Amino acid sequence: MATAGPRYPGTTGSEIGPSGDNDWISTSPITADDGSEAQITAATYDANDHSYRLKATNFGFTVPSDATIDGITVEIDRRAFNGAAEDQEVRLYDANAALVGTDKQTATAWPATTAIATYGGAADTWTASPTPAMVNDPDFGVALIVLATANNTDIGVDFIRVTITYTVPAAALAGVAASTSTATGALTTG
Repeated sequence: MATAGPRYPGTTGSEIGPSGDNDWISTSPITADDGSEAQITAATYDANDHSYRLKATNFGFTVPSDATIDGITVEIDRRAFNGAAEDQEVRLYDANAALVGTDKQTATAWPATTAIATYGGAADTWTASPTPAMVNDPDFGVALIVLATANNTDIGVDFIRVTITYTVPAAALAGVAASTSTATGALTTG
């Protein structure tokens, strides 16, 4: 098995989800592990309110086209620095920018200081039937909706990053080994 990543999104945005109540102040901070955050600090972000869907796409993967995707790991560095919050949705976008696969949200309270939550894993495809074409596409990405569970909630997300675990067919590996051996032989006999 091989891995690509972790990689950060090249494109971010927000969109109203099924019941989006509060938009993100800015989404661009989630492109790096730098302490800068996408936040919601609206006085109206209260218990049972949902955030808009935070979108992280365009991860720039170049997984070989003949590979099999074994797993997708998503890491989100997040906090609820006032009030309380938990995941409402953690999903994947496919190459058509459509939501696919299993919702990996958990009903665990977000911490008061930033901490990384991990979703999926090296052997978890999210039942999304991922292919190299899907993960390499600029529209592939991650969607996050956050539920406020207390009044006057304030939240922040430092980054969203993705790692792809994949397997290249044995025949392709044998071809690489054979060409390396041939090239080495040509160099040493010259």
